[in-house]
Amino acid sequence: MRLLPRGRSVKSGLDAARLKMPETLVKLASSGLTGTIGFDGDDQCGVLCCEEGQIVAALWQQDDQRHSGVAALQAIFRLLQSRSCPLQLYRFDADVLPLLQQVCHGEHLACGQVLDWLDVDRLLAELRRTAFTGALRLYSARQLCLIFYRDGRPSGFCPDDAGGLTRRLELHNSVALEPDGRFDLIRSVARPDRLAGSTTGAGLEKLWLGVWRQLNP
Repeated sequence: MRLLPRGRSVKSGLDAARLKMPETLVKLASSGLTGTIGFDGDDQCGVLCCEEGQIVAALWQQDDQRHSGVAALQAIFRLLQSRSCPLQLYRFDADVLPLLQQVCHGEHLACGQVLDWLDVDRLLAELRRTAFTGALRLYSARQLCLIFYRDGRPSGFCPDDAGGLTRRLELHNSVALEPDGRFDLIRSVARPDRLAGSTTGAGLEKLWLGVWRQLNP
């Protein structure tokens, strides 16, 4: 279960239970990382987006429940404190991070729709008519791809392992061909959730301690 594409792998499959949290997150972010830190649980997952060492977005999801911003950070910390969770670290090109941030904080207009049922022509016509700005997230158990739109027109693709935007997809390996393929439609919002003050060392420590107290009354 993932929320964003894989970028260029830096670290993969780290056992978060063996890492000192939240200090490890502070070190990873302050290393100048432009990319994502992913946390993949059995039934839930979370992701942090970092831009030049600053955590700029957070997203967490379990089934149909979804949080962004500070609420996502708290949910991710709850996941890390309650069970074993592998950590994935990926780099992305700088021009992709603002787009990933918009996905994390965007408004979900459609979720978990079966790709086989998608009327592509009708959807594309509607995106053009409404001058849609946001992303179409195509995913299966094996892979994930984001298609970004600006004013109703596609502006780039971000498939797994690319770490940046591409102008074309390899159709023979497209997620659209997967039997379990699904899609989400995510509209960019003008005022995304803010993380200011929550992603410094002191801010993360305070959130971590608050979650610990909830789990250990």
